Amino acid sequence: MENADIVITCLPQADGIRKNRPALVLFRSEPFGDFVVCGISTQLHNAVKDMDEVLDSHSDDFPSSGLRKSSVIRILFLSSVAYSDIKGRIGKISSERHRRIAFHLSHHFRNLSSQE
Repeated sequence: MENADIVITCLPQADGIRKNRPALVLFRSEPFGDFVVCGISTQLHNAVKDMDEVLDSHSDDFPSSGLRKSSVIRILFLSSVAYSDIKGRIGKISSERHRRIAFHLSHHFRNLSSQE
């Protein structure tokens, strides 16, 4: 697995039930080698403006994503998963989109520290 891969893995839902769903690999954490991922949903109405990324059929990297429907990459739907919990890789997003997501995520956490 590499940064920007779209994988299928089991993620916890708001109701506590774990469900297999697509997720974006943000990076591999060291020293244990788990992957930090963010969940992907087809519920486009849940997209947070200036945070989440909508990946629709008109996006240049939609065909390479392996997703079947337009989806939202929920940047704050974060989870750490072990390699053994990843069921498989279905695709990849562009490196430009991955960098943009990383920027939005880091910007969000920088803003948290300035709110104290």
